[in-house]
Amino acid sequence: MKKGFVVRRITWLMIAAALFFSIMMPSQSVNASAKTPQKTFMVYYRAWRDQAMHGVNTSILDPNPQSMLDLPYGIDIINVFSYVPAGQEAKAQPFFDKLKTVYAPEMHRRGAKLVRALDYDHMVDGLIQQYGQHPTASEVDDYVRALIYELSGQWGLDGIDIDMEKQPSAERVALSDSIIRTMGQYLGPKAANGTLLIYDTNGSYLAPFKNVMAYFSKLGYQQYGSGPNRTEKMRQTYTATGFSQDQILAGLSFSEEGDQNRWYDTNPHHFLDSNMHTVAEFARQNLGGMFVYAVDRDGRTYAEPDFSHISKTTYRWTKTAILETKGYPLSDIKAAAYRYLKKIAPRLTPTQHQTLHQQIGQATNAFEVNSVFMKDDFNDAVDPNFDAVREIQMGM
Repeated sequence: MKKGFVVRRITWLMIAAALFFSIMMPSQSVNASAKTPQKTFMVYYRAWRDQAMHGVNTSILDPNPQSMLDLPYGIDIINVFSYVPAGQEAKAQPFFDKLKTVYAPEMHRRGAKLVRALDYDHMVDGLIQQYGQHPTASEVDDYVRALIYELSGQWGLDGIDIDMEKQPSAERVALSDSIIRTMGQYLGPKAANGTLLIYDTNGSYLAPFKNVMAYFSKLGYQQYGSGPNRTEKMRQTYTATGFSQDQILAGLSFSEEGDQNRWYDTNPHHFLDSNMHTVAEFARQNLGGMFVYAVDRDGRTYAEPDFSHISKTTYRWTKTAILETKGYPLSDIKAAAYRYLKKIAPRLTPTQHQTLHQQIGQATNAFEVNSVFMKDDFNDAVDPNFDAVREIQMGM
């Protein structure tokens, strides 16, 4: 990931956290239907590109054309990924207000859970800055409770995702082990209250993970720009520690604006060879699921105008990855497409309707079905609102 959260020394948060935990109840997220495939799909949603936030953490002043409400159905975990530079808090506040009052309740209604990202170094440094190198158990507990409230609890969210991209010393690992064991009393599988504690990483340095892995709900592996061969190596590494492959999510990325990295995880001309397809298939067969980073950049390229501008997405790739990771049968996806075609038929000419009907019938995979209605360019889509998972959940 690019940026995490700065841990602030705010004493009043400890008081607020105490109040929060005194009334903390299990997550109110709606349970998915028993018929819904059990694989997990997670997205990293960059808050600074939401409609409710403008001019934060960016030099690109294009308006943000979409909101969290536009995310596809079938997403199980939304990582609300945000970095707010000092002095821009007022600009960011409308988003967080809407997160609490609108976005989180709606995503919970859909059956999704929401977490916030926490950078590993910031997590450890925050403890050291506040209590020194040898904090007591009580001090660690105070720190953790305030941290959970600051990042998650005050917004009505469901947990924290710890972002690990370093190789910390043994001394720092000892501190992080203490933090995670304490955090695990309130979040994740040990807490048994419906909350989540996630560990995500881009490497195989096991020291910060192996002693505390029982406290994590999921492990997300950032393998941007890589196919199933790397996924399998990762699977072997982490399952060798005793961590279940059913808790592991393989992660790919869309192209961020202004970013010099070149992942090329999508390829609309050769879908079956794209990482987005091959990793989704691997995850369905061998892991607990999959995630995508910068979901708001779905379908964007590294060329102009995408590289320097913001535009609305149809979520064609994310919708496809959800269907493939969760293993929806092609017959069900086509049935959803036919049903949706019937809904929009009144605004189509007979020739258009016939053409689209034929394209659905001829489709050989989920991407081709989605492509009947959607292109990566929002303005070229026949209907960018087609969402097979939503149609299936509505009942056909």
